Amino acid sequence: MDRRQTIPKKIRYFLEYILFRIILLPVQMLSLNGIRGLGQLLGSTVYYVSPKRRKIAHINLDIAFGDTKTPEEKSRIARQSMTHMVTTALQCLWVTRNTEQRVGQLFPHKPQGLEHLNEALKRGKGVFYLMAHYGNRSEEHTSELQSH
Repeated sequence: MDRRQTIPKKIRYFLEYILFRIILLPVQMLSLNGIRGLGQLLGSTVYYVSPKRRKIAHINLDIAFGDTKTPEEKSRIARQSMTHMVTTALQCLWVTRNTEQRVGQLFPHKPQGLEHLNEALKRGKGVFYLMAHYGNRSEEHTSELQSH
């Protein structure tokens, strides 16, 4: 590899690392509600300032829902999707400090059925554990879904 290409890349990577660390520190200092609020703010901002991403989201929603959803509903879904993605990214950064406590905050309810897992582990033969992933929905959103 040409040495002239590696030095600029190393400098770029180092500058990207410094930028990442500058962003990481304030994110780690926020509360969970702060992360959610920042995720909503940044996600909505991405939705409104990125016409290319917004257009792609609307095309995908048109394919998925056709005429069963109004344009307003599709816009709301697209904006919420972008907010969800940004919030997820922020939470990934946020849990890198006080990890055990913060992960616990992301799961406000104790998992059900752990006694079955513990019983199987006691047998010493190993366990195959399969679970679904529903995303990191906020407590308010989860309650809203359960009431419908």
